[in-house]
Amino acid sequence: LAFMEQVRSIHPELTFGGMDGSTYFWDWIDFEKTYQRSNFYQGVLPQGLRVNGIFKYDYVVCNSVLQYLSKSDAAKTVRRMLDLVKSSGKVLICDICDEAFKDEGEEFLLKHVPGYGKDLNIHTYFSKDWWKQFDTNINIFHSDTSNYIRSETRYQVVLYK
Repeated sequence: LAFMEQVRSIHPELTFGGMDGSTYFWDWIDFEKTYQRSNFYQGVLPQGLRVNGIFKYDYVVCNSVLQYLSKSDAAKTVRRMLDLVKSSGKVLICDICDEAFKDEGEEFLLKHVPGYGKDLNIHTYFSKDWWKQFDTNINIFHSDTSNYIRSETRYQVVLYK
């Protein structure tokens, strides 16, 4: 949730909300910093993502999540996120496992994450062509951050309505 504080420092007028599969995320949100508790809830994607058609957002952010979903559930989730943004809105999906680097990604995870592939599910990898199924403008890029060890094997997607 640290990225929210960085964004708030630049855009203090923005309202934040969110959903997480973990019940622990309540402990991570500092409601003393004017976050509205009613804007956050616990749920599991894709069905947990609330789409009521009444309130639309300027931005919807999904960070380091899609690798835990099947491609079918990931597609449903992306469609729900697109339903949540205004006509001029953007959906930003970060830290996507790049199918072109699956071997490198799996080698890294097997080496550095205890239980990966045994007790922990294997990640889902997405080709850059996978995103063509969404009828929207798309920008795909790798982060140019020198200290991010996975910048080559993971990428970001911005979907513009």
